[in-house]
Amino acid sequence: MKGKMMISIGFGQNIIDHYFYGGQYMGSSSGGSVWNIISNIASLGGKVVALGMITGDYGGDIFIEEMKNLGIDISHMDIKKRLKSNAMFIDVPSNYDHNNEVKANYKCPICGKVHWKTRKVLEEFDFSFLDEQEVLLIIDNIKSDNIEIIKKLKEKSKVLIVAQDLGHKYNLRFKKGYELREYFSNVDVLQIKKEVIEFLLKRMDMTIEEFLRECNLLKIIVTNGNEGCCICECVKGEYLEKRYYKSKKYNVVDSSG
Repeated sequence: MKGKMMISIGFGQNIIDHYFYGGQYMGSSSGGSVWNIISNIASLGGKVVALGMITGDYGGDIFIEEMKNLGIDISHMDIKKRLKSNAMFIDVPSNYDHNNEVKANYKCPICGKVHWKTRKVLEEFDFSFLDEQEVLLIIDNIKSDNIEIIKKLKEKSKVLIVAQDLGHKYNLRFKKGYELREYFSNVDVLQIKKEVIEFLLKRMDMTIEEFLRECNLLKIIVTNGNEGCCICECVKGEYLEKRYYKSKKYNVVDSSG
């Protein structure tokens, strides 16, 4: 591995965030936790590859331009000309004072319609470009596609670290406890909202320590908006929790992806 940089891979479909301020449309940009995370990695100088689908609409054009400007390799993404971008709507209230957490919604604040559909995004990718390198895979949601791509990357890469971002409960509702155990056993690092981990642990009937140990996770990062986050891990067999609060030292405003 000497002389080689770890490759970060984001997997998913392009999502477009539409911003409103006091009910007025302000503009759009590419969004979604996976793309937010890999954009940050790229801005810090990391080598980043995007996998999945790009839609053939205006949202797809935004995604392509922003990813290229960040130096992210999108040559392995498949452009689906007939599909429309998934959309999230961020409506910032006119009295926003940076102490409130802004919520995203699937519904347009103007027309009230939902612009969100979950689609299969796994394609027959050529992973020969990995050449036995170390890979960080970043995914969100819980889909069968994820397990398929994890298996493929394990075959090709020298080292694979899987980072799962989970910001909502939706996919968890339809899986049984043993299915969740099986799924998270393929994950190394889990970033998850506090309300979602509480729902997940109740569904699996276990504590966070039991969950960490049973699924052999390296870290669980529990985020709580502008309240900060908690990092849970086992160090030399001992379970530890490190809490990071909003303060001058950490300056945590939004601990999401």
